[in-house]
Amino acid sequence: MNYEMIIPRLTTKIDRKFFAREAEEVARDLLGRTLVRERGNKSSLYARLTEVAPWDESNSMVKETLYAPGTFLVLTRYAKKVFGVATEEIGVPSCVTFISAAIGDRRGFREYAKGPGNLSKVLEVEKELDGVPIDFSPMWIGGESVSNDRIHQRKPSRLPAGCMGYFYFK
Repeated sequence: MNYEMIIPRLTTKIDRKFFAREAEEVARDLLGRTLVRERGNKSSLYARLTEVAPWDESNSMVKETLYAPGTFLVLTRYAKKVFGVATEEIGVPSCVTFISAAIGDRRGFREYAKGPGNLSKVLEVEKELDGVPIDFSPMWIGGESVSNDRIHQRKPSRLPAGCMGYFYFK
């Protein structure tokens, strides 16, 4: 796995319209992009998304949140925070959760956060982010996605209901 940190230009920042598509399509298009966590007086963190999971409306996790596309959601599952972003359209329970990322700052790679709870912790994700549109959040996503030939999908035998699998890149 290439842990090269990519600090995106503000001109590559994606807006809410990007998320108004099916969760699986959005998931694939997020891989390789960088989630930027602005932290006020501290240096920003950069999380190059290496694994994501799209969810559809058949799962109770996304039924709790009927947010507009491009709105962050923060849920607690098994005593850990899980965060992602709503997709498709208002009233349709659909989202992409962030599973793993290479984390760094302006100096370069710092660590690899594997698992949604660990990723939320490293990026200092709090419940206050829940329901905040990406355009008005201290987090934004920019950069370019990886090419389709680098994207792989794993479907464990015991996927949670509504999860369409886990997408990652090599």
